[in-house]
Amino acid sequence: MNTLKLSKGYTKASAEDSGGWDEETRIPTRLGDDTVRLALVVADGEGWRPYAEDDNYAWDLSMLSVPRHSWHKAEAAIPTTIQLSLETLKEEIKVLKWVNLFPLTPDLLAWYSKLTGWGIQEEGADESD
Repeated sequence: MNTLKLSKGYTKASAEDSGGWDEETRIPTRLGDDTVRLALVVADGEGWRPYAEDDNYAWDLSMLSVPRHSWHKAEAAIPTTIQLSLETLKEEIKVLKWVNLFPLTPDLLAWYSKLTGWGIQEEGADESD
């Protein structure tokens, strides 16, 4: 169903028989899980800032891909009281328009560690790590 005609090269035409593709088309493979792109954000007293501290690429360095099933669990843990401010940030910062935002608030810190990455809570680690 999701095959390419290699004789046509790596172009849109090589996928004509399977309906083609565009930037919004999701084509699963056997090579990996379905993932979601998200940006880690932290409160700065006035709103939200990128997790990474870099003068030029802070938003890019604050992004990661996580398994979709894991994202749904984490997303459900985000307090509704801050969801509006996260949506406002997505509207203000162009690069965040199509990215999910995950706030590293005290209640959600167990989801990400700078040492071990994403999914600490999901993998059963102690939240005090």
